[in-house]
Amino acid sequence: MPRRRFSTAERTALYLAADGYCQVCGTALEAGWHGDHIEPHSVGGPTEILNGQALCPHCNLQKGDTYMRLRKWQEDGLRKFLGTAGDFLAVATPGAGKTTFAVQAAKAMIDRGEIANIVVIVPTAHLRGQWAKSAQRGAGIKLDSNFVNRNQQIARDFDGVVATYQSVAASPLLWRKMACDPRKPTLVILDEVHHAGDSEHLAWGAALSEAF
Repeated sequence: MPRRRFSTAERTALYLAADGYCQVCGTALEAGWHGDHIEPHSVGGPTEILNGQALCPHCNLQKGDTYMRLRKWQEDGLRKFLGTAGDFLAVATPGAGKTTFAVQAAKAMIDRGEIANIVVIVPTAHLRGQWAKSAQRGAGIKLDSNFVNRNQQIARDFDGVVATYQSVAASPLLWRKMACDPRKPTLVILDEVHHAGDSEHLAWGAALSEAF
């Protein structure tokens, strides 16, 4: 069986590479910090420093089993996404894994401390549950798929919400208030955004511009 634990020399190298700080949350590492496999050992990740990182126990335990191996285009797209501060358009064929890409992009921003909330907007109601399940399964992200406008704000026990374009069109100023609060940086994901440009849904596009 391949070894699971990093050697003393490897742990020292990981600690020095992290400059003594958790590579997810940035807190100073204390005695008992974890040598973590970036690609989990359980899915074949090798026990070597190139696949290792120094994490505080909390971040390593939070990571759990949410690792997901990405396709080549998803890895390339994620690097490009994390390298830009503006809007980002991802275009891929049906079944290529656009939802997985978006979920992992959101997780990366959470891990880097860049966002505090996630708002996902979808064209149909049945996609709300699918999105919530994908986010929970793929990254441990909890999205409220039952959110309605009268709730006024995202519940504290959720990382964000999934709603429809119709909901935004019904109250764009509410969504602007939720998504543009500087105290809670928010990532907005517009799933199948081309629907907002359809001639029969011109109100959707106007509401998105006003809300986000």
